[in-house]
Parts: sequence; structure tokens; C-alpha cells
Amino acid sequence: MSTPPWPANFRNAAIAGRAASSKPRRQIHVRTMPIILTMTTGRIRTGISITAAATRRSTSARITARITISTTRARSISAKAKSMTAATIRAPASTTVETMRPLLITENFPPDRGGMAQSCDRIVRGLRSRGIDLDVVHLSSRHAALRIEQHERGRLISCPVADDPAHALNLLWNTLGHDPIRPSHLLAFGGLLPMLCAPSFAAWMHVPLITLLRGNDFDTGIFSLSRGWMLRDALARSAAVCAVSTDHRDKVSSLFPDIRSEWIANGIDANDWAVLDIDRNQASAWRAAQVRDGQTVIGLFGHLKRKKGGLFFLDALESCENAAQAHLLIVGEIEAEMLIRLQALPPHISWTHVPFLDRLELLRWYAACDFVAIPSLYDGMPNVALEAGALGLPVLGAMVGGLADLLVDGDNALTFAPGDSHACRRALDAAIEMPESMRQTFGRNLQTTVLREFDQRIEARRYHELLIETASSAARDMRTLITPIHLKEYQT
Repeated sequence: MSTPPWPANFRNAAIAGRAASSKPRRQIHVRTMPIILTMTTGRIRTGISITAAATRRSTSARITARITISTTRARSISAKAKSMTAATIRAPASTTVETMRPLLITENFPPDRGGMAQSCDRIVRGLRSRGIDLDVVHLSSRHAALRIEQHERGRLISCPVADDPAHALNLLWNTLGHDPIRPSHLLAFGGLLPMLCAPSFAAWMHVPLITLLRGNDFDTGIFSLSRGWMLRDALARSAAVCAVSTDHRDKVSSLFPDIRSEWIANGIDANDWAVLDIDRNQASAWRAAQVRDGQTVIGLFGHLKRKKGGLFFLDALESCENAAQAHLLIVGEIEAEMLIRLQALPPHISWTHVPFLDRLELLRWYAACDFVAIPSLYDGMPNVALEAGALGLPVLGAMVGGLADLLVDGDNALTFAPGDSHACRRALDAAIEMPESMRQTFGRNLQTTVLREFDQRIEARRYHELLIETASSAARDMRTLITPIHLKEYQT
């Protein structure tokens, strides 16, 4: 029997049958092609090259099979294998901290309004403030043409999206695919189109995909007949998934146990979020004109979509024993259904609706409140909770999503289970009857928690650490890649 031409350190497994008969043998050679796996999620799965030579013997239907499995790196490989490896696998453009340059794709970025745009802008500014060059792709119908602007520590790539998203994303790839600046990571910040294109772009660029999951992305996407596959595909292809609540992190981890899932809560910069004397004066003037003596002002802020529980909250308020002692202040955008319900409230319940305002214009309205209500049926981590807490205002909220990570009933908030109208009504009555001194204590407790645990610098540091760890993991996976080898056929 000839000696097979593989290195001595290779493991060999042989299954020998009975002795061969004198009859002629017929040989069947089965040979696999070398398998090369590329990195699409920041991890490279180890490849195994298999050569099998099966010798069928005609004596007593016995089969002698010789199977060779190579599971370690070959000491030398052919020129053909080298060229195949180089052509198929391209290392990430950057795996060192000094040259790290993530690319973030989002549909929500200033000048867009709303909490999503605010959160995205905060994350970008936070990472850039830590010395990271970060490029942003903003997908929006407001853009007339694809444009690249140089900003401090990164670029803004404005990509127009009209009625044909597929066409827009193909044009975007033309730009990104030929861009001499290669990203180290690809970050998908929520929304429909980032979830759609980011997995493919990350695979084609051979960089780790990190999905920054917002509460609405998961809550609406996981049960959507049209979007569910998109969410699952993005999560499954991610090197890491970042959720804004422990609840969403645990749900992602349960569905995809092999994917790294992290809780990185929203943060707030308390330095530029403070009530000034002019805000207090305006708040006092409004209360003197619109609120009766002894009434408790309860504020609802933001875009009050169905998931925010606005209708549910109005029903609970109407059935409160002390409803006449409350004044409801709604600041933001409300849907037609809620507006109709608001106008149908009995006359003993007073309310004020202020249209959507820019963020800093909200300060005087926060200053006019005694409590801020967040009655969400399901949610991520509402910025409203952090804004109220940073100002020392107690919250009346549902224990859902990120609110459950922040609020402590009887300490910094009055809480209730989501959708529980009886518990919500009891919390409302307790808020209306609560003495001013206790309200201030609740507010101070919440403020302490927000400033200690939800500062935007903590948020930025945790994202920075994740970028470093995923870059290092990608580099390790590249080094441990098993190079495919070719084994010569041999005859026993």
C-alpha cells in the first residue's frame, strides 16, 4: 500500500474490512471540492476539507472504505488554493482601534424630527466625541440627489429614496462598493430600509454587522407578515444585536441563542437639558391662565401612536374618582382616533393640546407638569422617561420595555402593568392625591437614577467597547481560518 502524501501531523481515520479476495477490484473515488467560507457576520465558521476514497470489493459484499479527514492547517498549499483563498476572502478593512471607521445606515437622522432621529444623532455624536471617525448614510425622501458631505470625524451620505427603494439601494451600493474608504463595521440603526440592505452590504464588504434594534423595530416587525422575515434575517446575520431594554435583549437571545445580544440603554446629556428661569416663568404663566388651583398637571409627550396607550389612558382617566382634580397636558402629535376621544371627554376633565415642538421648546411644558405619564402598551426605551427624570419629574408609567429597567414603584414612579385599566386608574388617583413633598422626593430619586445610570457618556462608551470587541473577534476569526488543501488521489 502506498503512503498517502499528507503531512505527518494530520489525523487519519481508516475503516478496514476483511482481507481482499483474489478477484479484480473496482475503485470508486469520491472527492469534494475545497470549501471556502467567507465572513458575513464578523465570524468565520471553520471549514473542513474532505477527501474520500471508497474501494468496493466483490467478496461477500464486504466494503473496504478509506476516509481521510483533514482538520488542521496544511503546512503547504498549492498555488491554485492560494489564489482561490485570496480571491474569495477579503479581510476587514480595519480591525484596530486606531483605524476603526464604522458606517451607520439609518432612516432617522436630523433634520428629521422625533425620538428615533434624536437617538441616532446622540449615538453618532457620542462615538465621534470618543475619537471615532463614523460615516452616516441617511436614507430619506427629503434628499434630491445622492450627496456626500464631510463633517468633523466622519461623512454624511445623503441618499434619496422615492417610490423605488430597490433602485435607490442599488445606486447606494454603487457608491459604497467603489468608495476608497472601507468601513470596519456596518451599523443598522432601526427602520425598514436599514434592516433590508445592511445584511447584504455587510456581507459584500466582509465586515461585522451590528444591528441597533429599537423597540418599535422588534415589537412591530416580529409579528408582521411582510416585515418579519426581514427582521429575522438581519438578526441572524448580525455579529451583535443591541437592544434598548433588557426585555428586548432577552427576547432576541431566546430566538437567536447563538447571536450576541447586548442591552445598551438610551442615554441623555443633562448638560444641555435643563430648565431655565425663562422656562419656569412661561410655565407659571400658563398654569395661572389654564389650570385651577389644586389641580395636578399630568403631561403626555411625543408622537402618541397606538402603542403609546393614549386611548387606554383617556379611558382610565375618565373613570378616576379624582378626575376633576387633574389637568391633562398633551404635547406632541396625536392620531385622529385619539383626538376624537379627547374631544369627547366630559366637561369636568380639563385638558390642553400643544402641537409637536422641537426638543428644547419642550422644556417650558415639562416645567408646567407635576407628573409625566407614559402609559405604553409596548415600547422600547422612551426618551420622554429620561427627559422627565433628568428634570426631576416623577413618572406615571407602564412597566414595559425599558421603563421596567428605570422605574421603581413607590420610589421614583407610580407604575402599573401594561393595559391594566384598573391599576392605571389607581395610579392616577394616587398621583392626583400625592402631597407636593412626596412628588418632589419621587422626582429626586428618578433624577438620581437617570444621571447615574443613563448618562449619554455611558451609552457611548458601551457602543465603543462593542465596536472594539467585534473588531477583535473578526480579526481572530480571520487568523483561525482553515486554508483548504488538495490531496492527491491514491490507490490502495
